[in-house]
Amino acid sequence: MAAGSLLKGVSDAARRFVGILADTDEEWNLVAGERPALGDVLFPFAAMGMAVFVAFFSLGYLFRSNKTSFAVELAFALVTYALAPAVFAAAASHLAGRMKAVRRELCPVVCVYAFSPAWVVSILNIIPVVAFGWLWFIISIVFISIIFFKGAQNVIGVPPAKTVPFNLLSLAAVALTMFAGILMKFLWLISQDIY
Repeated sequence: MAAGSLLKGVSDAARRFVGILADTDEEWNLVAGERPALGDVLFPFAAMGMAVFVAFFSLGYLFRSNKTSFAVELAFALVTYALAPAVFAAAASHLAGRMKAVRRELCPVVCVYAFSPAWVVSILNIIPVVAFGWLWFIISIVFISIIFFKGAQNVIGVPPAKTVPFNLLSLAAVALTMFAGILMKFLWLISQDIY
């Protein structure tokens, strides 16, 4: 019974990944109607996203010729792939409360779902060039912005007059966290004579 429940959860999470990326507006309408709890979003949805990232990160590390400590590189990468959505959710939730969003309790859920392009784009990690982390950052922020903007309107219910500042401030929180993680890793790799 537990295996069947886990399989259904993974199947639902995979469908949500595809829905968010392929038909964002329709998927946000479903999320608004379902009102999922954050715990249900963290597992298996965010867990699947992290599993995708770890798989691609590991493959990229294996293919690279100039290697450093796998554990240290993974720790730096986790700052961007795990800490960034948490900071994103905390900042956006605070802002949603301040801006009197109608369904501010769904803000962390929207942030985790909106971060999904970053996990999908982590496929760039299989390219054995460390500098592709910057490309991942740029592509991820563009797609997170598009998806989050729609979620802010359709799910969180941010008043129309406050949508732009809400989005910009929330996205600044996630972008700065991701940038800090990539910059720390970049500086560490320079200290190891990788660049």
